Amino acid sequence: MSRGRSPSVAQLQRQVAAAQKAQEAQCLAAAIRDILNVHRQEFPPVQRPIAPPPVPPDEKKIRAQHEHAAVKGIGLFKRADRAAARQDAAEAAATELAALTQQAQSETGQAQAALDEQWQRLQANDPDMVMSVLTEAFDDNEAPAAPLGVDGGEV
Repeated sequence: MSRGRSPSVAQLQRQVAAAQKAQEAQCLAAAIRDILNVHRQEFPPVQRPIAPPPVPPDEKKIRAQHEHAAVKGIGLFKRADRAAARQDAAEAAATELAALTQQAQSETGQAQAALDEQWQRLQANDPDMVMSVLTEAFDDNEAPAAPLGVDGGEV
């Protein structure tokens, strides 16, 4: 006789509650599975950092500045004076470009030396360096992590 009867409101509410509990259980199981497997995530091996190459000075701008300053005040019809001023400006610009290039290379060398020193400390398991690098590496992870200490080759 119950074949023709529709379910009662209470029965429908129990079915909906059971479906919601089943869905919550599936979400909870997935979260637990993710937590249990978070340590199995693969990370690329750390590599020695390389300082970016020096930025070359703007040769065109420097040459134009020197030439503009050199010919300023020399009349257009004093061609020989203007040519001599341009030649002096070219030499001054070349000297400035060489100095700026040398300075940029020196700064890059200093930056690389600092990176190499940090790399050596990391390879030697210097506790402060290891902790700093790991803290930075874990900053953007989904599951937060914080290294507590370094003991030999273990964190």
